[in-house]
Amino acid sequence: MSNKPSKEMMELLEEKRRKGNDIYAFFHCSKCIDEDEYPNIGVGWTTLGLQVWCEHHNENIIHIDFCGQKVEVV
Repeated sequence: MSNKPSKEMMELLEEKRRKGNDIYAFFHCSKCIDEDEYPNIGVGWTTLGLQVWCEHHNENIIHIDFCGQKVEVV
């Protein structure tokens, strides 16, 4: 299996970019995927950086530590 994105995927990503969406990969709760649950996540700033939280399972998905680096917001 190739890791190269399909033509359809590249077209979809380009359409999203034209609208201002540069996201090409998403965070998901593995428990929600295993249980075939609709995702309900919260994303927000913390004292360390940015956290993605599963509201359904009340668990951390990822907590990104910026190590004190300032992040510019666009």
